Amino acid sequence: MLNFEFKNSEFFKSLEIYDIAGKIILQKEIYKNEESLDLSNLSKGVYLYKIIKQNGNPIVEKFILQ
Repeated sequence: MLNFEFKNSEFFKSLEIYDIAGKIILQKEIYKNEESLDLSNLSKGVYLYKIIKQNGNPIVEKFILQ
């Protein structure tokens, strides 16, 4: 399970998960201050998440699923 907590969801538009090759795995609109994603169906490895702000600017971070 991957949990995100946003201070103010009004500033964020969507959340995307990518594998290390850049293939999009999941895309979700953000409607509330907390989001939980069940990633149990994914293989262990390195992934990226991208949070898109309302103004279109992205925040991209890497995470390791063990």
